[in-house]
Amino acid sequence: MFKNLKIFLFVLFLVSCNEKEYYYTKTGNLDYTVEHIDKKLSYITAYNKNGQKFEEGHITWNKKERNIRIGLWKMYAENGILEKELNYQPAHKRYYIKFYYSNGIVSEEGFVRFFSKPVK
Repeated sequence: MFKNLKIFLFVLFLVSCNEKEYYYTKTGNLDYTVEHIDKKLSYITAYNKNGQKFEEGHITWNKKERNIRIGLWKMYAENGILEKELNYQPAHKRYYIKFYYSNGIVSEEGFVRFFSKPVK
């Protein structure tokens, strides 16, 4: 009996964590979706006014900072072609960025540091 209960609770946890929420603009167009992977990690997909995918990637929730982008984020041009990829590494305060030409070939790439406070 307890074995079945454990399996049921595990399945219930998986189902509840993989909920996908849909958010729309005032005009009724899809704005973005949020897929909750667990309590602190979600996958966001944002759309432009034409309904094309604009950007997508993971965010993690933190008490100090509302949300933090982590891992690979993809940004798309208005025509839906991949424009750039950013691989966020918050623990190292940097990200790896790749820019693409419209034909899909990498135009530039490299590490960029970011700061949590403005640099004076």
